[in-house]
Amino acid sequence: MGKEYVLEVEFVLNDGAVDEFLKIVIENATNSRKEPKCKRFDVLRPHDTTDTVVLYEIYDDESGYDAHRQTEHYAKFDAARKPLIKSVKRRNFGWSNPV
Repeated sequence: MGKEYVLEVEFVLNDGAVDEFLKIVIENATNSRKEPKCKRFDVLRPHDTTDTVVLYEIYDDESGYDAHRQTEHYAKFDAARKPLIKSVKRRNFGWSNPV
């Protein structure tokens, strides 16, 4: 443990866009979980807001994430999401807990 590439992506959505966004992001997540270097891909909804979706992703390493961004399903998701979002925030994480 420790070399995995961990990221969180928070999407704030336009009014009325939640259902369409969930449809495309769940399709992307389902396909992403089949990638050889994808260890985890979760689609989360915070309890304190109705217009936000958070992705929590773990890949074997950064090359796994780079490969993810080259897939057909990612390109489809990336194009479809753009008109649905107000903002996006991406954060990377490192491991702090002992191995």
